[in-house]
Amino acid sequence: LTFPVCGVINGKVHYMGGGATGGATDRHYQYDPSTDTWSQKAKIPYKAQQPAGAARGTKFHYFGGGFPNSGTPLKDHYIYDATTDGWSKAADLVPARAIHYAITLNNEVYSMAGQGVLNRFEKFDDGNDAWIPRTNLPETKFLYGAHIATGNNIYKFCGGGYSAPTNTAFTYDWNTQAWSSLPGAPMAIHGIVGAAIGDNIY
Repeated sequence: LTFPVCGVINGKVHYMGGGATGGATDRHYQYDPSTDTWSQKAKIPYKAQQPAGAARGTKFHYFGGGFPNSGTPLKDHYIYDATTDGWSKAADLVPARAIHYAITLNNEVYSMAGQGVLNRFEKFDDGNDAWIPRTNLPETKFLYGAHIATGNNIYKFCGGGYSAPTNTAFTYDWNTQAWSSLPGAPMAIHGIVGAAIGDNIY
């Protein structure tokens, strides 16, 4: 599969969606490291290429992406509940988008960038079942970058696309709701990923 999404709920890894040679898939699997086993979980309610998704507590938000084989952006948004192994509908993205990113910070789910909305940054409001605009992203090259949440911050490194990779780096402060620049990465990289371990980001 290409461009699946994954996250951790109750110590178990959930791996779902993405594309394949025949188009997108609605498959959803769970890996339990305590037993070193995989199991199949409730299928995603729709199929999409390059969707976004993020775990939050016992739930997983899955949204957007491109329609199989055409790439037409989608607006769908569903929430998976690990306690019931079921999906429920949530507020759609407006506008629809693909090649975007989901990230959880301080128990809040955010949507970042995407085709046609390159500097869009939104937070999902559970109480009102709505997406709320946050401070716009500081550049339009967030596609295919590394996006990491740790402490009270979101970090973005590199990305920009295959033909125009960038070495830019930024951080978002949850307290001030502001973006600021960081020193550039040592080289421009397309399709980079990263992770936070302790006080370090790799």
